Amino acid sequence: MHMLRSDRVRDRRRELNISQIDLAKMIGVRQAQISRYENYETQPTLENLYALANALKTTPDYLLGKSDSPDIQLPENLSHFDRTSQRYRIRVLGRISAGGDQSIAIAAEDVMGFIETEKQADFALQVRGDSKEPRLFEGDVVLVQKTPIDELLNGDMVVVIVNQDEGIVKRYYYTDSRVHLQSDNSRYPPRMFTREEIGIECHIVGRVIEIRAYPRGGL
Repeated sequence: MHMLRSDRVRDRRRELNISQIDLAKMIGVRQAQISRYENYETQPTLENLYALANALKTTPDYLLGKSDSPDIQLPENLSHFDRTSQRYRIRVLGRISAGGDQSIAIAAEDVMGFIETEKQADFALQVRGDSKEPRLFEGDVVLVQKTPIDELLNGDMVVVIVNQDEGIVKRYYYTDSRVHLQSDNSRYPPRMFTREEIGIECHIVGRVIEIRAYPRGGL
């Protein structure tokens, strides 16, 4: 079980020039509770951990010591606007996985070339497996736009990372205070998370904004 890295709470708060009093107000606790967090005296609830991460502009994984980066990291130069063609050139990736330092990253050796599009995507992902059939098949490519969870709509197709594992494509639904991640293939049961677990056990990287169908085997 991962415990709160109290030094990261304290150092991040100071980096952002936030007082203990102000941080306490931001997450709805007393100043004494923030002091206890920063002195290894108590652990936050999942709800308060999520609130701390939001207030400190970082991720729960970073505060728990599961990641050495305060943000979900993607390689740079995955999307480039070509002024000549007036189209975006988007890098295609084989998979998304945990980096060697346990931060979320994309393995460099899995960059597989690029495709062109008129849409402003951040990266593209080649589909592996059959969990999205009959809508998506292995070898198809999805163009992904990084999207805050508050801007997602029920039924959106999203790229998610579950338990620091490979990136997968699911449908997003939010009902009964839970996030449901559903496969189009009925053979795969849905995965359910509380809103507080998003960013801890499940990272939603972005929304799929375009699908490119390719023969089996891909590009």
